[in-house]
Amino acid sequence: MANDGPNRMHEVHLCDDLKPGTTYSYRVGGDGNWSKTYTFTTPQEPGSFDTFRIGFAGDSRGRYDVWAQAISAMDSHDVDFILFGGDLIDLGPMQDQWDEWFDATGEILTRTALIPAHGNHEFFASHYFASFTLPGNEQWFHHKYGNLVVLSLNDTVLSAVDIANNQPEYIAEVLGNSDAAWRFAYHHQSPYTTNTTHRSNTDIREHWVPQYEAYGVQAVLNGHNHTYERSVPIKAGVEVAPGEGPVYVVSGGAGAPLYSNHEPDWFNVVANAIEHYMIIDVTATEAVFTAYDLSDNVIDTFTVPRP
Repeated sequence: MANDGPNRMHEVHLCDDLKPGTTYSYRVGGDGNWSKTYTFTTPQEPGSFDTFRIGFAGDSRGRYDVWAQAISAMDSHDVDFILFGGDLIDLGPMQDQWDEWFDATGEILTRTALIPAHGNHEFFASHYFASFTLPGNEQWFHHKYGNLVVLSLNDTVLSAVDIANNQPEYIAEVLGNSDAAWRFAYHHQSPYTTNTTHRSNTDIREHWVPQYEAYGVQAVLNGHNHTYERSVPIKAGVEVAPGEGPVYVVSGGAGAPLYSNHEPDWFNVVANAIEHYMIIDVTATEAVFTAYDLSDNVIDTFTVPRP
């Protein structure tokens, strides 16, 4: 199934040497085959800022022309970084699909970080892990930005213990030792969805949702279903006031074939099978989540107050 050909991947780790609030120039390649020079700017010193903007998208597999539109639109909003909810490509071991996916990003990723979550269509392929330099075991990890901590988790696992034990323990370890005001999580499959193609993942609802509630996660971003959905804030299986429980968002509209088959349920506010992306604006007092279609029309927006 793989079509590797003569490919070689390289990683360069610079994190310990980078300074806050600094613009760096770089190029990649080797003798006779250097890229042009690119630049990127690191964020300011941690704790010195509380306003920033995040892009989010998921499920681009199969339609990289749509993905090109989505990432270009996110870039036009001047995002500080991009999160991706899994299923970047259709078949993880197919290098030509990875080439198409990266070609669709143009030069955006030369200056803006994109941090993915593993989806079921990545298939644990070496191509996925070689294409991104991720922390820890590269399946589940966290990253910090300003007063935000974000968990990137993996719900397509090789062992059930990773769902039932290892990742719940990791959620508790990270968030239990964090003083971050904002706490988001993202992974591929949703514990709360009204779409019938892939119904709510009840294992995640059983093992991860109690941790989200116990440790103050405000938003959980998923994909898997190729649609846009938003829940009410939920805690202990019932609707609560904004800020008192996580909001669950399904954002899987970056290119994969859309799923329009929804069944109404008590927790759902919006269900819209449409190609889209999200922008998250974090300030000192609130986080505003806005979903846009590819013509930049607002299809949904909601606000979470700072705790």
